[in-house]
Amino acid sequence: MQTGFEQKAADFIRVNGLLASADKLLLATSGGADSTALMHLMHSLKQQGVFNGDIICAHINHQLRGPLADADENFVVTEAGKLNLPVIARRVNVREFAKENKLSIETAARKLRIDSLLDIAQSNGISCIATAHQKNDNAETVIHRLHRGTGFRGLAGIWPKRQFGGTWFVRPLLCFCRDEIIEYLEKHNLKWRTDHTNEDCTYRRNFIRHRLLPALQKNCEGSLVEQLFNLSQSARRLYGLVSGSADSIWPQLIDKTAGAIKLHLEDFLGQPEILKVEMIRRCLVDIGCGEGNLTGEHYERILQLARQRISGKKIELAG
Repeated sequence: MQTGFEQKAADFIRVNGLLASADKLLLATSGGADSTALMHLMHSLKQQGVFNGDIICAHINHQLRGPLADADENFVVTEAGKLNLPVIARRVNVREFAKENKLSIETAARKLRIDSLLDIAQSNGISCIATAHQKNDNAETVIHRLHRGTGFRGLAGIWPKRQFGGTWFVRPLLCFCRDEIIEYLEKHNLKWRTDHTNEDCTYRRNFIRHRLLPALQKNCEGSLVEQLFNLSQSARRLYGLVSGSADSIWPQLIDKTAGAIKLHLEDFLGQPEILKVEMIRRCLVDIGCGEGNLTGEHYERILQLARQRISGKKIELAG
């Protein structure tokens, strides 16, 4: 019999089509509260027939905390073993990678983690990776993007499912806040690992989590985490409309050659502003520039260049 927590997750998975086409599922498991809850939840849902495919756990050891990081890895292997779930562990050298590529520790860890998960999935014929992101993570992401500068697409926060190449990342816990997850763990007497570096507020996301969001919540009626989640849902719906319109005009507006894209200027300038930005974003992604270091200011500079209708001018962009 499903608990309320499991029923809520099963409904969220079904409504968002998170596991509709997956015959195997790779769980990203750090050993923390969220990923431990995800492991036990998905095991229960499989037993109940909500998901019928194979479940494999993946643990990425960042080697940032010495023996504590090794203890996290051992914990994941032990807990997964209790559920008869196989674990694939991968070790990455975050500090060396960050130094070589002039990245922050946070950015380097995230890139190596995602690349490792994708490699494990592809090596094992898995097309779906589940991560343990939840509503508080979404709130922190939205606040972080607002601080950096973002448009409505950035307000969409963490999506329930996104595709990287041929692999889907799904977030079955995105319907829960952190308190609900802790309650689920405690109700089932489940233990989890605590990463002390998550308390270090010199990291921007930790500062947002422990300082900024609580300060904002004090002056907010209702749950700020829930309000930001609702905002993200609205932004996703808006992006769905914009993306559909962009799909219909994309073939007529562009000419693609090797390593380059040309936009038909007059047709481009005749589009609504919100569509122009989406077209620019698609062009940059298509040629491999990416969007991680781009802000609203960069998009505005591109639009200004287009409005000038002058040949021979150029601007430099990050990446």
